[in-house]
Amino acid sequence: MQELTALRLFCRNRDVFDKFSWTVKDMDNLDRTINVLFSTINRYYDQYPEHRYISGDELKKFYEYLYPNNKDRDVYHELIDAMFEEDVSNSVERDIFEQLVEQSYATRVIARLAPVVQGQKANVLPLIQKDIEEFISIMKNPPKDARALDPCELTVEELVKSEILEEGLPWHLQGLNEIIGGVRRRTLGAIYAFVDSGKTSFGLSACASFASAIKDTGEIILYAGNEESAPRLSLRLTQAMLGVTRSDLKLTPAEIDEKRREVGYTRVKIFDNITHVSEVHRLLEQWTPRVLFIDQGTKVTIDAKLREVEEQQALFNFYREVAKEYDTSIVSLMQGVGEAENRKWLKLSDIYGSRVAIQGELDYAIGIGRKIDDQARENFRYINIPKNKLMEGETGKFPVLFHRDNCTWEALA
Repeated sequence: MQELTALRLFCRNRDVFDKFSWTVKDMDNLDRTINVLFSTINRYYDQYPEHRYISGDELKKFYEYLYPNNKDRDVYHELIDAMFEEDVSNSVERDIFEQLVEQSYATRVIARLAPVVQGQKANVLPLIQKDIEEFISIMKNPPKDARALDPCELTVEELVKSEILEEGLPWHLQGLNEIIGGVRRRTLGAIYAFVDSGKTSFGLSACASFASAIKDTGEIILYAGNEESAPRLSLRLTQAMLGVTRSDLKLTPAEIDEKRREVGYTRVKIFDNITHVSEVHRLLEQWTPRVLFIDQGTKVTIDAKLREVEEQQALFNFYREVAKEYDTSIVSLMQGVGEAENRKWLKLSDIYGSRVAIQGELDYAIGIGRKIDDQARENFRYINIPKNKLMEGETGKFPVLFHRDNCTWEALA
């Protein structure tokens, strides 16, 4: 039932309710039970404006609070259970909801046109054009020739809020927060290093820090790999979150399982074998994450007959566009070139596979250097930020310690 899909989406996301609740209000001949549930959701958000979503149990309790003596209590409880237990993917759910919204816009257009056809009104077509443009702007996959080319019309206050005051999610190293700032939405960044320098552990440590920071928002982070298996990535994420060794994991697995949940493990979804842009798109559509890590971003293929450099540019242009489309942050992990094997401070040209094509698309880049001929400093790593468009172009570098046994990173004084 379309209406139940809409109600479920309204419960999951207050912003969706605020923007599209009118589609249900405008429906004729709604079933009485749907009307009551919609009214319950509406009154819940009115009464608790600080809440951004409603769980099934919460909705049932609030219904009982509003209608304590209703004889149909069990009917509504069953309907709420059905609403939240429906096994529908996010993609299908969005398609159903989009169809519902289209019906609402079509009804509005017909209502505007009827007086024109009857000769009772004129100059209505510009209003219809606006309705159609509004609908196209919310479509999941609008036709390319129908997409509106809207200029940026933000006030100075809005610009300050989004571009200056927005702190983003904090990194696991204070040096990164001071140079890059937190990870903001609609950005594309890169982490790169020569083989076996700790690149994946670095990404997972950042992932752990971000997961800890979103604990009260209901958001999630995706870590999509195409080299290591998901169980191995999960093991290393657990280590990065708690600073535990493999010996610790073997001694107290149940205790560590509980502790990792407390610090945000369930807010991270790990995938492996993500090798094509279509799979990246599906992840974004299904999960709409706050941050998407792609390890490694250069190994994702794109359907285009291009030379290698052109293909990489097209791929990273794709990452940039979907970061904006899904209002997310994309962090790509990548290999360094051979010349980066024994170098402290990596340059932009040390990114493998491209001399300018990838670098031009990035908002920031983090190079992890290492000196392999200095055994006394085996665990030293050298962090360089050679590109940074987020904090007035500031760049910087600093040394850190990499603890391989528990996948953690430590700043040096």
